[in-house]
Amino acid sequence: MPRPPRRPPSPARGSRPRPRDDPLDGGPLAPYKANYRGLLAEVRALLAPRELLLSDARALRLAGRGPTSPTAIALALDISPASATELIDRLERRGLLRRSTDRTDRRAVVVSLTPSGSRANRWAAERVRRLARAISRELGPEGCAAVDHASGLVAAALQTCRARRLR
Repeated sequence: MPRPPRRPPSPARGSRPRPRDDPLDGGPLAPYKANYRGLLAEVRALLAPRELLLSDARALRLAGRGPTSPTAIALALDISPASATELIDRLERRGLLRRSTDRTDRRAVVVSLTPSGSRANRWAAERVRRLARAISRELGPEGCAAVDHASGLVAAALQTCRARRLR
């Protein structure tokens, strides 16, 4: 009896699979994708000294608006409830978030900032604001207007596509 064909080895743990052709590569939206990735990389580098991930900073920002539910964090970050729980657990272990019972519904849990979490939230927000100001200065008024105009065109095109269900 012939042996079945061998499957290729699975990627090593922690390695990324080879990227497939991305429809955004090479098209008119490629510069947006590249710039977005660059911006995210820069924000990650800014947060690294405090060992904060981008998702950590976003969760701190949400909790900084007032007590919030783990579900609200999951929805805002577009992650699963299990991932939100892991994120909250991590931030709670670091002393940045605190879980407590909702005052109006004793069955519900809310998450709020600790004093250390408030400081980390302010620190992260200030770093990102500085980056935004630096980019704006580099672009100048004309560059900022051009980016705003191009973003408006892309947003309008997306809205049209949504209306036509071409997504």
